[in-house]
Amino acid sequence: MKYEFTIFGFGISAKITSCLLARNGFSVCLISDKDQKQEISNTNLVTFLSRGSLNYLSSMFPNIKLFEEHPEIDSIHCELNSLRGNKPQSIKFNDEEKKNLGKIIKNTDLEKYLDQEIGQLKNINIIHGSYPSMVENKKDGIKLKLNNGEEIDTDLFIVSSTKNNITDHINIDFIKKDLEKSAISINVNGDIKNANCAFQKFTSDGPLALLPYSKNEASIVWSLKRDSKLLHKDNEELLQIITKHLSEQVSSIKMISNEKHKLQFVYAKNLVYKNTVLLGNIAHNIHPIAGQGFKFLRLKDIVVFFN
Repeated sequence: MKYEFTIFGFGISAKITSCLLARNGFSVCLISDKDQKQEISNTNLVTFLSRGSLNYLSSMFPNIKLFEEHPEIDSIHCELNSLRGNKPQSIKFNDEEKKNLGKIIKNTDLEKYLDQEIGQLKNINIIHGSYPSMVENKKDGIKLKLNNGEEIDTDLFIVSSTKNNITDHINIDFIKKDLEKSAISINVNGDIKNANCAFQKFTSDGPLALLPYSKNEASIVWSLKRDSKLLHKDNEELLQIITKHLSEQVSSIKMISNEKHKLQFVYAKNLVYKNTVLLGNIAHNIHPIAGQGFKFLRLKDIVVFFN
């Protein structure tokens, strides 16, 4: 098959890019290494989308109603525990014109919306349960050979996933570093005292973020050293420790889900090689300091590429 654009990856970056390309009349092939029933991840991760990001996405997807369901974040409050046992130091950010700073969105909700959009576009073909096993640069584009034996010719190959050793098949060097940290990602419901404030506390164990995505629900992300004993606490004990840290922000919270994510630094030295372009997590995977499952760098990449 011949396509103008072929994208390997099925995350938020890949889905947004494929929608924008298809809407402008281009033929697009989306390759996902997951089976069709597994396309939407079960992750509990959330994303803080700035006001600018929300405006851009709303302009590209005028019918999106998802953002209306979430409270506006009008301030970001950071607190540092004093190493000397004195009163904690704090700093608060807000917009001088009293405009909202952004909103916190569940990644799965955004993915579901994008899947509905993709389903309405006839010039997007999705290949499930496959991945490129060979990438051959040609004068007029790229030839891909998939693990199932299928061959694809494409004018431009967009890589938006790090899976299946895809970096071994493209001529781009990467800077990689194991941060030797893991993040606990917990979704809770209960009494969120200020659903319009994103809060981050720098504890002696690592940064702890509270990210409200509804009036009574929030994501809590705690970045910890890989050998931290907190990673091995049971849910009840862990929730007690977190509630103590966030006693001024929450009360009577219950845990909905709990995940652990290994943190790594990955940065591509180049984003383009001949007819291959990197977009999304594969291009620059930085420390998710607070609620950036879909990082601002990814959206900037998409804006620049699409323009």
